[in-house]
Order: sequence, then C-alpha cells, then structure tokens
Amino acid sequence: MGKILDHLFRKAGRTYGTGKWIITALAGPEDEAVRAEYALGAYLAKSLREQAAASGNTEKSAFVRELGEKLTARLKRQLHRFTFELLDSREVNAFALPGGFIFVHDGLLDFCGMREEEIAFVLGHEIGHVVNGHALDRMVANSLIKIISNLGPAGITRQTLGKLLSSTYSQDQELEADIFGSRIIAAAGYDHEAASAFMERMQQRPGSEGGLFGKYFSTHPPHGVRVENLQRYWRDKS
Repeated sequence: MGKILDHLFRKAGRTYGTGKWIITALAGPEDEAVRAEYALGAYLAKSLREQAAASGNTEKSAFVRELGEKLTARLKRQLHRFTFELLDSREVNAFALPGGFIFVHDGLLDFCGMREEEIAFVLGHEIGHVVNGHALDRMVANSLIKIISNLGPAGITRQTLGKLLSSTYSQDQELEADIFGSRIIAAAGYDHEAASAFMERMQQRPGSEGGLFGKYFSTHPPHGVRVENLQRYWRDKS
C-alpha cells in the first residue's frame, strides 16, 4: 500500500483517538491526508473482494456505478476518488469504506424495485459517511486501526473484516448522512422525498441477516426519528 499507508499504520498503532486525529497526525497538506485515507480504504476493499463475490450482473453493476458517479459529480469539493461496486448478496445492504469505496448488495436493488431515486438516496447516504469522515471515525472508534496496524503478512482476517462491516455509526452520524443523502439526490434532480419512501418500506421489513456483513439498517436510528429529522431539515429550508 506504499509509504503513506505504512506511516498511517505506525502512527495509529502507537496512538489513536479519533479519525480527525489521524488526519492531523499525518500533518501536511489536505491532499496527503486524503491519499492516506484512500490507501487504507483500498487495503480494506481488496480484503473484502477476496472474501465476497462481485455481482455477475454487468447491467446492474453499471447502473450502480453510473448512478454513483452522477451523484458525486454534484459534490462541491472533489477530494475523494469514489468507486461503486455491486456484490452478489441477497442482503438488503450497502456500506462505505474509508477513502470512498462504496459497496452495494444486489439484494438492495431488488428490494427497491430498481427505483433509481431510492437507490440514489442510499448511495448518497454512504457518500455522506465518507465526505463527513464517519467511515474513518468508525474504524478508530472500534479500535480497528490498531488491529490492522498489528496484522502480519496474512493480512486482514474474515473476523476483523466482519467486525468493521457490522460496527455501527453514532445516531448523529446516521442522521447527518440522511440529510446529506437527501440533499445530494435533490441536487442531482431527484425528489428528496424518496428518502422517506425508502425508509417507510425498510420499517416494514423483517430483521436483517447476519453473516459477514452483520446487521446494518437495523442499527440505524428509529424510522420515526430519521423521517422527522429529514422533514425538519426541509421544512426549515422552505
């Protein structure tokens, strides 16, 4: 992963506190910090690809990639190099790794009935986690930076990767990502109400599966809290 990643691991292995501390510890220009985060995400994404199969549906994979690119084109600051990949999994799930690596399960597309605006909201939510530093903060909050810094040549284990993917964000981070997701889809020309429509159906869905990816949407703030948070935001803007 290069000198930047080695430096990140050494620093984080000795002292760690928050994701923002890591960025500061890297010191130097902002673009160097972004490169370091990207290197970390690339390391994790490579491990994930070795343990989870990519979707064989090239049409759906292209749909996710093009939709993600449509959304990231609306970002005012193009700091991260985002990638969007579709996994062969029936779970209704999506997640972001530090640096801009966003993975979507094809079960999510089917659950949404391929409704573009709802899938866009989920992608926007995950983009928000990266842009706002949540994806990196989550690793630090769960001591995963320290774990990874001590790995040997064998690399990251399924257990460690599972711990990352099943770890949760804070409620404030989730609510912030919801607002970000609704804003970016509105900027891309979609109805921001698609966010509430998605959550309405998620609320009626049985509990999520386990496995490598663990529980995800079940750990988000309650549906009513999320909808009210969004409604309050858009009401205040009007």
